Amino acid sequence: MLSRRRLITVAVGGLGVATAAVVTSNVSSRLEAQAVTAAATASPVEPQVLVGPVSVVDGHTVVRVAARGAGTELLTSTGAFTTEGGSLVPSGLRLLSLSRGVALQALSEHPTVVSTKAEEGLTEAFAVFEALDGSEDVEVLLPGFGLVGSVPLVTPAQTGFSVS
Repeated sequence: MLSRRRLITVAVGGLGVATAAVVTSNVSSRLEAQAVTAAATASPVEPQVLVGPVSVVDGHTVVRVAARGAGTELLTSTGAFTTEGGSLVPSGLRLLSLSRGVALQALSEHPTVVSTKAEEGLTEAFAVFEALDGSEDVEVLLPGFGLVGSVPLVTPAQTGFSVS
């Protein structure tokens, strides 16, 4: 018998949706099982976490992660980001490219990324990585949610952020 359900919807660059569900059963050990599924079509549920777009700008790959509502708490409680000096700093987030055979950690020193199309009610955070070659989609490992696949790698003109 299930005692609690929590459903989080993660949108992939506005093109697809990944749903992460955490279900706890009434077994004595109270183990939590996590399931992550990906859907290629839009969901009628408004996503709580948005991953993407990803773009290579000035020799760096930038990943945008945004959350609705209690965004800062949602992004930090999973371990994807920490707060330092009032800013969200990537900690557990990883950029993967299975087609390129690459797994990257966020850079600790990088240029400043500024949102140019911030949506009201949305908390945005950016992670900066080494530059990737090519234009194939990437995967983002988002702690607490799992692997988010098929995140589009777009041109800088198609993003809602700039690097300074």
